[in-house]
Amino acid sequence: NAFPDYQETTNDTGDGVSQREIGLLFHDSAEQAANQDVSDREGWYEICERLASQRRAEDALPAAKQCIDRYFELDIPSYEIIDAEREFELDIDGHELVGYIDAVYRTPDDELLVIDYKATERHRDLEGDKQLPIYLLACRDLYDEPVARAGYAYVGDIGPKVESRIFSDSDLEAVRDDVTTSMNRIAEFSFSRYTAGEHCQWCQHNRLPCAPDSVQSE
Repeated sequence: NAFPDYQETTNDTGDGVSQREIGLLFHDSAEQAANQDVSDREGWYEICERLASQRRAEDALPAAKQCIDRYFELDIPSYEIIDAEREFELDIDGHELVGYIDAVYRTPDDELLVIDYKATERHRDLEGDKQLPIYLLACRDLYDEPVARAGYAYVGDIGPKVESRIFSDSDLEAVRDDVTTSMNRIAEFSFSRYTAGEHCQWCQHNRLPCAPDSVQSE
């Protein structure tokens, strides 16, 4: 429950705009487009422009529009959208996970497909991924029909592309076991027990004593 370190806005994209701001603008535009049944590129632009103006995030608008352009180069805009930003609460052996699924589509083959939008430059490993299986575990409670396929829609610079796979029941149960183990460790965790390392560079709490000196000094 530590609060994040104070950080100045970083120049993630090289032009003074944070990648997070671009991603949020795209995600929220996608959510509103789904809720308002807007399915054309110009309609998405209008939503994105309105959100950017409301948030005073006009600097992020050009990059967010590029994400929209990449999205419309994919096949998924032609699919039926079932849900957008669907909230879920998942109980895993007494531990509650709360989250949001970016989108659920119905494909032309009448298959439900979970999609997570990625506006960043980071590529995700589908084989070792835990995020998507967690979403599929949540889908068991959300939908009356089975949902076995999930993937990432890359709309950032490494896109446009969609990478997806089918996760078997054994895949999902293995992830459930891994998550249970991790959650049990978190519940028992103490700041007095830690192992500092390269992973610390991603932590938002590097002013805590557990941070290595090399990170604290940055």
